[in-house]
Amino acid sequence: MLPWKDEVLYDFQLHTPRLLLTDRLVLADQVTRLVDFTDTLLVLHTGKGCLTEITGENLVILSFQRQRLVCSGRIFSVAFSGKAMGKEGSEKDEG
Repeated sequence: MLPWKDEVLYDFQLHTPRLLLTDRLVLADQVTRLVDFTDTLLVLHTGKGCLTEITGENLVILSFQRQRLVCSGRIFSVAFSGKAMGKEGSEKDEG
């Protein structure tokens, strides 16, 4: 098995939020709630107070099931806010 596949499989087994994106596609795992959505803004809640904000144009949700969201469109930026896990595995507040 390729080394990077072990890392990807490990992340999915831990049920941690994961975001894979290109300039035209977003795949977000462990999405607990869709907070806001327009054709230029997508805001996702990924648990434990974490929000992911994606801006772009012509955004379209292709699917949203089993905590996985797939969105297409032209992606301009991604921003994260809320709590994050520290290196020791404890939560810390990130502004």
